[in-house]
Amino acid sequence: MNPGGEWQPLLDGSLRGQALETIGDIAEALRHPVEPTPFEDLAAETTQTTTFGLMTGRAGIAVFFAYLAEAGLHQDAEELAWDFLEESEAGLAEQGMGASLCEGFTGIAWAHAHLHQALSHARDRGELKDLDEALLALLRDWPNPDQYELLYGLVGIGVYALERLPRPRARTMVRLILERLKESAQHSSDGIAWKTPQSSSSPIGEFNLGMAHGIPGVVAFLARAAAAPVQRQKALSLLGGAVNWLRSQRLTPEKGGGFPASITPGELPIPTRLAWCYGDPGVTTALLPAARMLELPELEKEAIQVAISAGERRTEESGVVDAGLCHGAAGVGHLYHRLYRATGDVRLRAIARRWFAHTLELRRPGTGVAGFAPADSPENQKVNAGERIDAGVLSGTAGIGLALLAATTPVPPLWDRLLLADLPSMAVRAGRNHLAALAPERR
Repeated sequence: MNPGGEWQPLLDGSLRGQALETIGDIAEALRHPVEPTPFEDLAAETTQTTTFGLMTGRAGIAVFFAYLAEAGLHQDAEELAWDFLEESEAGLAEQGMGASLCEGFTGIAWAHAHLHQALSHARDRGELKDLDEALLALLRDWPNPDQYELLYGLVGIGVYALERLPRPRARTMVRLILERLKESAQHSSDGIAWKTPQSSSSPIGEFNLGMAHGIPGVVAFLARAAAAPVQRQKALSLLGGAVNWLRSQRLTPEKGGGFPASITPGELPIPTRLAWCYGDPGVTTALLPAARMLELPELEKEAIQVAISAGERRTEESGVVDAGLCHGAAGVGHLYHRLYRATGDVRLRAIARRWFAHTLELRRPGTGVAGFAPADSPENQKVNAGERIDAGVLSGTAGIGLALLAATTPVPPLWDRLLLADLPSMAVRAGRNHLAALAPERR
């Protein structure tokens, strides 16, 4: 299952024991997950798609139980995985959904493909043909050139296409996504970038530097598209320009030395929190595979140093206040775990262990789901911390469980392909087997 080498647990001793106990409690809590706490301004149909989606609902819970089954830690985990997947697919049939990876039919299709192919090694019998055709039609006439991001845009569909390679329809999807990205790219003396359109928070638009919604997600996708390879030269050309632009946005040491959340004309960029969605850990996980694909060892060293410098921040200065994958302690721990496995740098290992320890410290039994409740987004402030319910992968308890499984068992976390956080191993260096290491494993 692991193309880059054997996966090894990160945690040991009492910390591992505590993590395994927590995983067991998460499994029990997710057997009968309560519905997510609705936000006041969400329509009923939006709440329903949240219930079934990959990052937020039943499809993601199916992925958690599938990995629990792989680890052999729960007697009926495999049965539960298939039950939750079936429930999410039934929701897809009943509800009108968009195409996003986060909450739409693309994410549910990703879960289906991942559980059937990557984990069960089942033969593809064409169950996803209709969804594939719908995505191909959408990509040929993409309605919003500026909607390029991972969670809700082109890159998210690209995550699904990478999971389905080398099937012909998946190759066509990657080709079409590259065409759409090339069409919407903005060129400057710094390189190539993609602009996020104006919004209430940014009336003149911005260049987003977060993995979840911005250019690092594009960089991570392009590195994998070039590795596939599908129109490799086009992918490499876009990747080289995007990497040049992204590197040029790094703050000077006097201003923090890392990457800001965004670049907005007329505003001074400032450091951001420590997270996957925004911040240096997420940007580093985009730059590292790009460095190896472009054969830029100096960029790899630069990316690692950015990650280490960010990881040396004190917890109270990190901006991390909850435990989820997106912007919480488990997500930070998992990214540093991945970076350690990709580089062998023991400093990254120490940072990962510290953040997993903090993940367990953040648990408050009797609150949220299995003691974990999201607390820091503006929307979540409508509900008191500890009362928010989120069982999902992105910000909720299923994602925390997946990160803890990766830290305590020898099962490689192929699930993190959905975050474009799967990294080549330390045995791989630029110019040597980098295509095999980056490309998703085929069976």
